[in-house]
Amino acid sequence: MKKTITTLSFLCLSIGIFAQGQRPQRQNDHSPEQRLERVTKELDLTKEQVIEWKTIQEKYKSTLKNKATAESSKKLMDGEFEAILTEDQKKKFMKMKKNQGRPPRRK
Repeated sequence: MKKTITTLSFLCLSIGIFAQGQRPQRQNDHSPEQRLERVTKELDLTKEQVIEWKTIQEKYKSTLKNKATAESSKKLMDGEFEAILTEDQKKKFMKMKKNQGRPPRRK
């Protein structure tokens, strides 16, 4: 009886550990460099726009770390980003922001 309980406990523990490792990995593009790379590709930014984008990111870097100022800083930063974009890029940027946080659709 004791051996059966030990075996079942070990089996349950093994299944639990195995199941933990089976979670799908989320795409982690949270670093500013990774976001800039994605935005550059999706919006087809020029070299000048990339330089300005980096400058804006640096400007707001410290305020984004503080939870109290992060929300207002994001809005200001987005406004500055929009100012450097063309009309087509602005439309794409707004669409990106709207879909932000949603997983990509599978086709």
